Amino acid sequence: MIENISRSETTETGTNILNLTITDADIDTKLNLGILSGNIRNVFTFTLLSTNSENSTRTQFEAIGQLKVVGPLDFELTSNYTLILFAFDTKNLKTITVIVHLIPQNTKAPYFDFMPGFTSYEYTAIEDMPYLSFNGPIVSCYVRNLYILEKLLL
Repeated sequence: MIENISRSETTETGTNILNLTITDADIDTKLNLGILSGNIRNVFTFTLLSTNSENSTRTQFEAIGQLKVVGPLDFELTSNYTLILFAFDTKNLKTITVIVHLIPQNTKAPYFDFMPGFTSYEYTAIEDMPYLSFNGPIVSCYVRNLYILEKLLL
């Protein structure tokens, strides 16, 4: 069985993304849940959320397993997770494949590239003074009777 879900890469840590019902014909089972594989960078957890153990009239054991985000998601690093989830009742193992497709978001801020060895820019405006240069880290240009001198500083 394969379950496909899509979530934004900006889904917050602690967010429940999927609940799965697990049924066992043995009424008094002890159930363990987890992720067998596919949990790249350990960004998900699959744990027991609830059971029907307190119901004395139950005819089978039922539990709800919860798949939750516990780490940062990043579409550029991993766009899809193919998780193999398991339920184990101390004797029998059952698995399900859950594919989590990340939806990319605009998460990267723009930035300026500085020339190697420089950490900032300084701008100086000098009116009515011609200065023509394009040599190394100095660039100047003429704009409406105003000359702008750009100088890179260490």
